[in-house]
Parts: sequence; C-alpha cells; structure tokens
Amino acid sequence: MRNLLRMVLLLFLLPPCQSWAQSQVIRLTNGEFPPFLTEEKEGYGVASRIVTEAFAASGYLVNYGFFPWKRALVLAERGEWDGSVVWSWSEERAESFLYSDPVIVTREVFFHRSTRDFTWDGYESLTGYRIGATIGYFYGEEFHHAQDTGLIQVEHVATDYHNLRKLAHDRIDISLVEINVGRALLKEQLPEFRDMVVPYDEKPVRVTTLHLVVSKTLMDGEGIVSAFNKGMKQIDDTGRIEEIFRQAGLTRRMDHYE
Repeated sequence: MRNLLRMVLLLFLLPPCQSWAQSQVIRLTNGEFPPFLTEEKEGYGVASRIVTEAFAASGYLVNYGFFPWKRALVLAERGEWDGSVVWSWSEERAESFLYSDPVIVTREVFFHRSTRDFTWDGYESLTGYRIGATIGYFYGEEFHHAQDTGLIQVEHVATDYHNLRKLAHDRIDISLVEINVGRALLKEQLPEFRDMVVPYDEKPVRVTTLHLVVSKTLMDGEGIVSAFNKGMKQIDDTGRIEEIFRQAGLTRRMDHYE
C-alpha cells in the first residue's frame, strides 16, 4: 500500500504530457540519506527527485521502496527490484550492477564533538579512535583496508542518525558521515546536539559520485540506464537539476555541496 501511494504521488511530478498508459514502470530500492534520499520529504529528497524526473523525461514512472541500506542493495542485486538509488562505484558492486552517469557528488567527512580538538593526517593518525560507520556503506578502498587490517577501530550501526547520537553521547570518538547528510540530521532530527557535534571539513575522507544502479539480471538493463542518462542530461540542460538543489537549500558544486 505504501509503495502504491508513492507511485501515485510521483504521478504529480510528471510533465502534463506524460501519462500512465504511455509510461513504463521501474522499481527502485531507496533508503534514508537526507537531504538526498528520504521517505520523509516530498519527492523523497534531492537525488530521488533527480532520478524521478530524469526517468519521466524518458517515459518511465518510478516506484520507490524504502529499506535499510544493506537489504536495499541485496533486493536489487537479486532482481527482486530493478535497481537502487544512489551508490558509489565499487568493484564488488560493479559485478552485479550497471551504473548510470553521476546523479550527485558527495563529500564524506569526520564529525566530532565540538569540545574536543580534532585533526587527522592519514589513517595511521586515527589509531586509538573509536570510529562510527554505517552498515552497508562503502567508504573507499583505503578506509576499508585500514579497517580490515586492524589499523583503525570501527563500530557499525544501522544509520547515520544512530552514529551521530552515539557521538553526542561520547560512545564513539568520531563518525564518518556525508557532510550535508550530517548537517541535515543534526538540524532536523537531532537539534539538541547541533552545537555539540560538528564536522571537520578541512580534509574530507572522500569526495565521490553517486549513481543509479540497475541490476544486471534485467534483460533491458543497458537500455534502462541509457534512457535514464538521456533523461538526466535533458533536465540538466534545462536547469532543472540546479532548481532542485536550490529548492532544497543546497548549492550544486562540481566537487562538493555547500
């Protein structure tokens, strides 16, 4: 029922000339990554709106299902859903998915308590820190190598929200969160900790592109990705993507968002 309601809502985002009968439906898993992806906002966040409108420009309707991130990926990988939004490239995921052109660029940084000075210069400098990370996220080969070799101590929880709460309560020392996601969570869901938990944005852990991924189990997966890329370029050329960012109070940048 919730997925049906999402599909009905997305109809109102389509151009007037677009009709249900003329459109194909693509089913995508989604999750909580506000302000880019969220079930709590109209249009389901900046990245979801870009994906929805890019597909609409190519004659597709989008039906989103919201899941924990690990499950969202598995459901799409198995072909139970057609694909998922939005993911960074990794060699492991590329074995199961086709990648679109970049949808957004993200900037992952460490958040820390404002009462404690924090700097970092390579993962060797983080020995002894309790680092918060989120289950199902990929933080780059260097980070995961440092974790797997025991150079850094990493504690995983289900969401960025829970990591920031742990940080505020001094249960971890730093937390790795996309900078705009962290700021949005602190502003909207954790306002009592907004002055207590701050980002160290002088040295990002990673600046990366995030993409629509489509399961390789689909017979026309390459055609779907091609149609999406064409639609995204079309709405970008009209200035619509810039407008979506402005409506969310964000500024689109080539390397990060401010």
